Amino acid sequence: MKRVHFFISFLVSILLLSTSVNLSAQKTLTVQSGYTGTAADTYATIGQAINAAYNVTEQNITVIVKEGTYKEKVTFTQNGKNLVLASEFLLDGDASHIGKTIINGNGVTQRSTDDALVTAYGNNGDTSYFKFVGFTIDSASQYGMDIRAGQVSNCILRNSGSIGTIPFFFRGTMLRNLTVYNNIGVSIFAFQGVGSEAVDARNWLIENSIFYNNKPLSQSSLSDNRGGPWNQTGLGAIIWSTGNTTGTLSNNIFYNNYGDNIITSGGDRTTDTLNVFNNVFYKNNTKTAYFINWWGNFGRNNFTSRWVNNIIDNNYTKATNNTNSEFSWGDGGSNGKPQNYILKNNLFYTEFNTNRNQPSNFATTFTFDYDSTTNIIGEARFIDTASLNFGLRATSPGVGAGNNTFASAADYNGAARPNPTGSKVDMGAVESSLPMPTPSITSIQKAVIGGRKANKINFSIYSNPKVDSVIIYRSTVSKDTAIILSSAGTYSLTNRKDTVANASVFTDTTGLANSTKYYYTIKAFINSGKLLSQASAVDSVTTSASTSAVSVPTSLTAADAGRSSVSLTWTSSNIYTGTYSTTRTKYSLDIYRGTSASNLSLLNTLEDTTNNFVDKTTYINTTYYYYLVNRDANGVVSDSSRNISWKTPTTTGAKKWYVDKTGGSDACTDCTTATNAYKTLSSAMTNAVKGDTILALPGIYKEKIKINPGVTFGSKFMITGDTSFIRSTVIDTLGTNTGSMVTYAAFETNGNPIWTSFIGLTFTHAPGKGKYVINTQQQWQKFASFQNCLFTNNGYTDITNVAGRDANQDFIYMQFQDSTLIENSVFENNNGLINFGGSGIVLKNNLFRNNNTNLNKSNNVWCETGLINAWANGLKISGNIFYNNGMTNNNDNWQFFIMKLGGNSSDSTFITNNTFYRNNATLIAFNSPTPSTHITNNIFYHNLLDFFPNNVSSDFYVKNNASTSKIEESRLSNISSINFSNNIQISSNVFEDSTLFTIDPSSVLINSGINSFGSKGTKTIDSKDFYNNSRPGPAGTNSDIGAVESSFGIASPSLSSLDGANKSVVVKWKKPINGTITGYEIFRSTSSIPSTTSSATFVIAKADSLFLIDTALVNLTKYYYRVRAYSGTTSKSYSAFSNELFVKPNTPPTGVDTAIAYPGPRSVAVQWSDTSSVKRKYNVYRGIDKDNLDKVASAVDTTYYIDNTAIANTKYFYGVRVVDSVGAASPISKLTTVVPNNIWVIDTAGKASNNGSTGLPIKSIQFAIDNGAAGDTILLNNGTYYENLQLIKKTYTLIAKNKGKVTISPLDPAASPILKIQDQGDWNVTNYSKAPNKIIGITFSGSTFNQWNKGFPSAIEISYNSNPIFEACTISNNTSIVAILVDQSAPVFRNSLIINNTGERGAFYASGGQDSTRPRTKVARFVNSIIYNNSFLSRYDGNINKAFVIFNSIYILT
Repeated sequence: MKRVHFFISFLVSILLLSTSVNLSAQKTLTVQSGYTGTAADTYATIGQAINAAYNVTEQNITVIVKEGTYKEKVTFTQNGKNLVLASEFLLDGDASHIGKTIINGNGVTQRSTDDALVTAYGNNGDTSYFKFVGFTIDSASQYGMDIRAGQVSNCILRNSGSIGTIPFFFRGTMLRNLTVYNNIGVSIFAFQGVGSEAVDARNWLIENSIFYNNKPLSQSSLSDNRGGPWNQTGLGAIIWSTGNTTGTLSNNIFYNNYGDNIITSGGDRTTDTLNVFNNVFYKNNTKTAYFINWWGNFGRNNFTSRWVNNIIDNNYTKATNNTNSEFSWGDGGSNGKPQNYILKNNLFYTEFNTNRNQPSNFATTFTFDYDSTTNIIGEARFIDTASLNFGLRATSPGVGAGNNTFASAADYNGAARPNPTGSKVDMGAVESSLPMPTPSITSIQKAVIGGRKANKINFSIYSNPKVDSVIIYRSTVSKDTAIILSSAGTYSLTNRKDTVANASVFTDTTGLANSTKYYYTIKAFINSGKLLSQASAVDSVTTSASTSAVSVPTSLTAADAGRSSVSLTWTSSNIYTGTYSTTRTKYSLDIYRGTSASNLSLLNTLEDTTNNFVDKTTYINTTYYYYLVNRDANGVVSDSSRNISWKTPTTTGAKKWYVDKTGGSDACTDCTTATNAYKTLSSAMTNAVKGDTILALPGIYKEKIKINPGVTFGSKFMITGDTSFIRSTVIDTLGTNTGSMVTYAAFETNGNPIWTSFIGLTFTHAPGKGKYVINTQQQWQKFASFQNCLFTNNGYTDITNVAGRDANQDFIYMQFQDSTLIENSVFENNNGLINFGGSGIVLKNNLFRNNNTNLNKSNNVWCETGLINAWANGLKISGNIFYNNGMTNNNDNWQFFIMKLGGNSSDSTFITNNTFYRNNATLIAFNSPTPSTHITNNIFYHNLLDFFPNNVSSDFYVKNNASTSKIEESRLSNISSINFSNNIQISSNVFEDSTLFTIDPSSVLINSGINSFGSKGTKTIDSKDFYNNSRPGPAGTNSDIGAVESSFGIASPSLSSLDGANKSVVVKWKKPINGTITGYEIFRSTSSIPSTTSSATFVIAKADSLFLIDTALVNLTKYYYRVRAYSGTTSKSYSAFSNELFVKPNTPPTGVDTAIAYPGPRSVAVQWSDTSSVKRKYNVYRGIDKDNLDKVASAVDTTYYIDNTAIANTKYFYGVRVVDSVGAASPISKLTTVVPNNIWVIDTAGKASNNGSTGLPIKSIQFAIDNGAAGDTILLNNGTYYENLQLIKKTYTLIAKNKGKVTISPLDPAASPILKIQDQGDWNVTNYSKAPNKIIGITFSGSTFNQWNKGFPSAIEISYNSNPIFEACTISNNTSIVAILVDQSAPVFRNSLIINNTGERGAFYASGGQDSTRPRTKVARFVNSIIYNNSFLSRYDGNINKAFVIFNSIYILT
């Protein structure tokens, strides 16, 4: 919950003093849940305390409720009393009281709209009689609050309501500092207007509150929607206001809500006034507002709605109200009354449009005052929405762009506004400390103007707030990214050089030297208040060595072109008219454009062969500013041309252009049908403008595309949904020239979110090495969407060093900047990297398979051969499948990976509901991600390495994932701020189909995910899975884990055993792990049971009843059984069917008497004897309850069974039944009890068929190493063992039962060490996170290893970041080159003997990676040990002085 904004002194003044009550005349009562004492004025329930309040003499009563859960309805009627009802938060300001003082509706009956959990009735307009402070209202089944007037503050309102209800109803109530989430209803809050009751006008207020994950839906099937929007779909709202009210919404946040609208106003009567000031409406799958204009016969005839200082960016196309705009207006017909809308200083993500789905009386009834000079179209740029931090980043256009007249004195967090004093307030709910957005340098160009060296600094500033001047700083010295500032000049934006100001360029001509690098940064300045912005990022340019000037373009003019485009013409002395076969000096021309004179950016660059250009990326009814710059081959630019402006036409219409490679013609006149189509894509691209669609018919198009921003380009898949058109409509660059397959016809859209979409196409043969599918990082136009596309056979396989080239850059075949959506697409058989940078990047429901599997890379080439690299802000990766990508990386996790994610970002990274299956490189490498990373609901299934964090100091939240290795023991555990919860380890039974990645119906993955995530639980899962099925499915359950959602909300039970008896069968099954289970249906048949069967043989309405005895059967008849679980009573939701088993009942055979159990490492060996002369078969049973045993083995044909599924340190009961040929089983044997452990017992006389217990030891030490678990003990009985042991990435204790009585000698003494230890810990750390191996009381002797071609010859090798501990060990009589080799490791030898080793390099050798500055990871230590009679201590070792240290030991050199 957001932090408390108003502390004790403020609370006392507002909540108590404002009532104008004599404090000495107050009465204070206390409520303590479950109280049974006799203290005066203390009660067990809130209701008791309120009833007592009516009987006291004081008028003013305060009821303090202590922490606890109160399941009751609370009602207060004024009756001459004033009540403050509060938690202990009122006393000490501790916000933790709020979440712990709960009025809970579970089990509380509610019958009508007047039957809320909390009800208060008082006089009209009296906001002081009732104050409700510091509570949580939770799980009201229908109605949470019904408050007439009064005040509600610092409360949590959650998990309440139902379809057709209004969980929180108010009249003239003041609401402050609320957190409202996970509620449902026809509206969440309603003000006024129940039925046709006429009431007086009242004021209401919602201030400093947050609403998220709520879902308002109105329905036409309800007669009156329980007091909300009447009998019509699409009118539901978070806030519903009607009935002559004056309402104010100030400093609130509406985030990630679903349903109809955020605000619905009007309906029963025409309301008076709605003020909406400094709110945030962000990423709600709703409309912002719906205004109803009818029933205007009551009260005032005019309604005014003021919208000022708000930020509005919603997914309104996903709203259940299906009109396609942020705002909608209803039709009042003959009852319609005038409505006025004032919109000033708001930040909209998209254009505000009043022309969509207009009511019939729109023109005469609705009037708008939309201030185009103060309203802004742009991106909000919040700090971190995952943590509910809706403060603005320094570059947000909302900083300092508000209107002070309508802003409150404090923001959502209680901070003063405006800040700093003298500035304008920010837009949105949270005030920053900045007076204006940070300006940016868009480019710097070297120039020669008037024979003088010049640097032209092109910059961008926002028009609101109005900046008076820009201060330019210049230096020749740079340190990191900050320069030594020295003012090169102050550029006044009032210095106009043309009729229209060219105010976004500063030309520096002061004292510039030839061929010198200069660094620049800028600040914006406002005279009023002497306000100064932050400094921009530093940029640099190197001056030219030439003094030749470049001529200036002249005679720039503009005109309309086509439907909405602007045609530019100019004169230039550099126009080239010759042929390319002749030698020439090549010039370029840069076109700059903006929507204000102070904010022009590079639009396009042309070669010097033309003097005209058509800008097709313009909006209708918009004024654009242009200027031109010539540029020579060395990058030296001219002075700027004059600046002109042009306003585009007011209307235009979108077109759909067809292209047919086979039957089309570029000479067609109106190429808008399949039979009258262009032949080439380039012809269609030339004519298509923003809003148009280009539809390519099937064919292979071997041409590059230059597309105008805002155009949609796709195949016939767009209009048919037939996926065959995706693979048959191919954009192929094979044989084309250099450059990208797709480029934009314009670089800049002036911050407007123009999306360019590619739908249902195949892109192939983009080779990398500077030849991309698309590269938006080189262009300012960044909004790209790829949907249902196929990317195949792009990139290249042979990675080598090429002089003058960067292998990392060459490996990239696609590159994106801000605002990129790739959805429902397939990437297969590519060899290369997709590079992302910027914010707003979404990868959703894509398939990545068989990429980067065939690379050839020389060892001397450093190249990051990943699939995805993202240095991004607010990255979302959800619903994707990654399968069989990458190559085994030889532990180089930084060059070989599937994804590398990081960035110095200000919004979080989300990795949600993906499936990662058998990828052959490091799955996700993290490189300094900030501020938080959320890994939720993913499957990590047998990948080479799931995670490789590097330089991570930010928060990680890893929740509800499934992994084949324990995710809490992954390398993520090395992150200091890591939060693990509800992750599960899986082994099998995961996928029903491992090619489609559908979940097995019995899988633990079903219902194991979470629906809300993020550090505050404000993010919600996507509503559709990889196959476009609803998620969660069915509704009301939890999400499944992984990319594919099951249709079942409960995993199917597992039918574990059938035991036949005389005319009966015992049926047993296992309970599903997740989901709410009511009972089971058992199906029996004499033939196989299909999954379509609906009539159950038995129903058991108890979730924990897991067996059935089926009687009155016919012996020797085959019976089939299946089980399914269900949830609910009247309306049931079912799991899938279980597996099927069959059995024949029969007269049971005689049994065996007793079984014996031997406990081993997570295993139990069970033995029994059978006196029957006939060979028989047996069933083995196990359980932790002697009265509830499960069958663990069937039809065993020996009298010996090893159960390898036991859990260490758990007490089990075992028994055995004899089973006949049809499945009938004898009575069970006497039960034996046993507790398995984690100790492997090894003996020279052991057998491979044993289970490693004391009574049944095994012979091989290496077998225990290979099959054990981290932390196991391997206990060696006395004797000599001949093995070459390898402990690779293991953690064990190897211990002699009797110290000094165990010797390990090599099985192959000349070819490999006796013992090799490689922990493969992290590099460059001061402590290893992994626990060390321990070797205790063992002698290592007899190595003659001297073959250099098989590694460094040693008796014991300790390498690759390892830190084992040798205790009371002996290393003796070895003639290998060296006795102990240490490389990049830190072993400890304690109380040990190193004697009589005669190799040519002595007892000890340290490889080059030892480091005395890291004693715990790179230095060997000998403690209390004896080193004696060895050929050398360490011969030929240049690292000896930093390789090891000796403590309290005896060393005798011989």
